[in-house]
Amino acid sequence: MSLTAWLRRLVPERAPGPEPSASPGAWMDLLPAGLEPVGAALLPGEDGSRLSVSAGLRVATAAEMAVGYEAGAVLPREPWRPMTRAERDRVLCTDPDPARDVAVVRLPPGSLARIRACGEPVEVLSDLRSVCRLDGSLDVLGAGSNPPGRQTVTIAPETGRSIGMHLDSWDNLPLEARGLSSNRICVNIGRESRFFLFVPVSLMDMPALLAERLGPEEPPADTPLYRLFMAMFPEIPVLRCRVDPGEAYVAPTECLVHDGSSLGQTGLDEQFTVRGFITALPR
Repeated sequence: MSLTAWLRRLVPERAPGPEPSASPGAWMDLLPAGLEPVGAALLPGEDGSRLSVSAGLRVATAAEMAVGYEAGAVLPREPWRPMTRAERDRVLCTDPDPARDVAVVRLPPGSLARIRACGEPVEVLSDLRSVCRLDGSLDVLGAGSNPPGRQTVTIAPETGRSIGMHLDSWDNLPLEARGLSSNRICVNIGRESRFFLFVPVSLMDMPALLAERLGPEEPPADTPLYRLFMAMFPEIPVLRCRVDPGEAYVAPTECLVHDGSSLGQTGLDEQFTVRGFITALPR
């Protein structure tokens, strides 16, 4: 059986709109004792209102594949809702682990104009160092853009098709060493808010949950672990974090199933990205 057929058997195609679901926050009960969701460190004084929660995961519909999604792509299932108090208590953190958690930082005044105007990307690293510690060798990917109004933005260059929720593999380390991978900072240099989407379970924690649920079910050979997890746990939500112009997210995208989103934008979704070993400075 192909991976696509196997995914569709376990995660049936669903329309994007509402459907009956468990009570908000019930997904946290799936996490074994001692396993915490991926944390989110927001700006000082924030209560979590920039975060919203999907109704789970779903496979892209035939209509979505017809407009560019690859077969088997997994997307957030709507509707989105605010976080519950219990979710805020479990997810919000103040001391993010750069190999596990997500942080939002705000660059100093003037940074956005400098980044937009820079001739050499390395010239803006001092602005990033005002809010983050940048260690090791840095890979300045620089500026990029996406069309507005896209529920996810990443496209596979070899096929030109949207891949949906995915895992980066720039460093391509094995599972047992993934926590040593580089992470990224991505600055919103556009003029409208954009979103960072992520599944709130670290790649390193997925095997423990899969071992309990998979039982005798045999996935196709070479099934990526993160795709297997999303197929077996469609009730796990996606968290959506708003990132305003002049703000950035810091995230371990080699350990976190994620994507960006330009929904709600009317102009280009513009961002500036640096990879390395990046830690948000204490608030």
